[in-house]
Amino acid sequence: MARKRRKEIRQDKLRRHALWLADPRCHWCGRHTLLPGTPGLKAAAGITATLDHLYSRFHPERGRDSATVLSCAPCNAGRSRRENLVFRDFVWTLKVLGWRTLTNRQKVAAFAAALSVQAGWRSAHLPADADGQALALVYLKMQQAGASPTGASPTRGRDTHSVTRSIAP
Repeated sequence: MARKRRKEIRQDKLRRHALWLADPRCHWCGRHTLLPGTPGLKAAAGITATLDHLYSRFHPERGRDSATVLSCAPCNAGRSRRENLVFRDFVWTLKVLGWRTLTNRQKVAAFAAALSVQAGWRSAHLPADADGQALALVYLKMQQAGASPTGASPTRGRDTHSVTRSIAP
C-alpha cells in the first residue's frame, strides 16, 4: 500500500476516534455506535462507527467544506445508496429523452444544477422527495429556458418539447 494512502487511513482512524470520544452517537439517527475492533462488535453488527461527509457529494458546499461526522454504518450506506439511485434515474431519464451523451463531470453538474432549483436542497442531504425522473425534467426545462451549466444539448433532429410534454405529469 502506498505511503500516502496509509497516512490517509491513519488520519481517518484518528478523526473517527476523536469524533467518537466527543459524542459516540450517530449524527443522523442518534443511535449509539461502537468503534471497529471493539470486543463484542460482531454481536452488535450495524452500529459500527463510520465517517460520513456532512454534505452530499452533489451539494455545492461539499467542495468548500470537507466536514465529516460520525455515522452508524446503516445510515452511511443508506444515504449513499439513495443518492446513487436518484442520480442513476436522473441520467437514465436524460438518455431516454434523447439527450446526447454527457461526460461524467457534465452529469454531476447537471444533477447538481437540477437539485439547486429544489427548495429542500438547503440542507446537507438529498430532499426526502427527491426523484431522479422529476429532476431530469426540471433540468430539461432549465436547458430549454437557456440555462446551460453543462453545455449539453439535445440530440440533433429530436423534438424534446413534445417528448417532455408526453412524459411530464
